[in-house]
Amino acid sequence: MDSNTRYFTEGDYPMLLEWWKFWRFPAPGLNNLPKTGVIVNINDKDVCSGFVYLTNSNMCWIEFIVSNPEEKNKEVRKIAISECINQLCYIAKEMGYEVAYTSLKNENLQNKYLEEGFILGSKGCNEYIKLL
Repeated sequence: MDSNTRYFTEGDYPMLLEWWKFWRFPAPGLNNLPKTGVIVNINDKDVCSGFVYLTNSNMCWIEFIVSNPEEKNKEVRKIAISECINQLCYIAKEMGYEVAYTSLKNENLQNKYLEEGFILGSKGCNEYIKLL
């Protein structure tokens, strides 16, 4: 299996909109995404994407992991998601971050994060958002 990871560009946004729509996830606006996003490509097919938000502390936030619904091979999707999480963590660590945080609802994605070395913080939390 041939895989590579590249940085997200604005040209990738329409593709990600389709992926989020398929998975019934409300897509963030392009201006809400950080410049530190990646696309994982396996066998010449974009399979997964995610983003890492940088802060002015030693903690970063990994968010908006999404996979290509046209990739029917579950094993390929699992590999791509792992690669995405690990690449985002690598980017953050290289930039001096010491802690990566995320907030998840999807049980499969929760399990994938646990497999990649994350630990469970809180359970049963609600997220609150305010547009400024």
